[in-house]
Amino acid sequence: VAAMLQLIEEHHAHFEDSVAVKLAAFFHIVTYDPAQQGGTRTDLAEAFFSWNTSLGQPVQLHPAEKIATWIRNISPDCRGPWIEDADEDLALLKDIESAVQASSWAEYKLYTAALRREHAHLWEGAWC
Repeated sequence: VAAMLQLIEEHHAHFEDSVAVKLAAFFHIVTYDPAQQGGTRTDLAEAFFSWNTSLGQPVQLHPAEKIATWIRNISPDCRGPWIEDADEDLALLKDIESAVQASSWAEYKLYTAALRREHAHLWEGAWC
């Protein structure tokens, strides 16, 4: 999360709505529970909605819907029919996700080791 948020901050001038982007990046990772069987990015979007409605002054509906859509589609390999190609913020957010995964070899080894610990409930063949 920290690496993504730092890159978002470094490139904040390129985003139309950097606050919404930061919320999407945070919720797509922090609320993910890999041990929960059947958990999906839709569940992560629902976690965002729950948090948002618990606020005294929640993010207005349109940005909240946009953030939830980004959470559902943030991974570089995700593409849903509800995403328009012209969504520049989502495109850049996906690039940032890819940049974190394309870090130096040493950083990448730490990243994958953390992922394997996080997903220890999966059998080894799931990684191949």
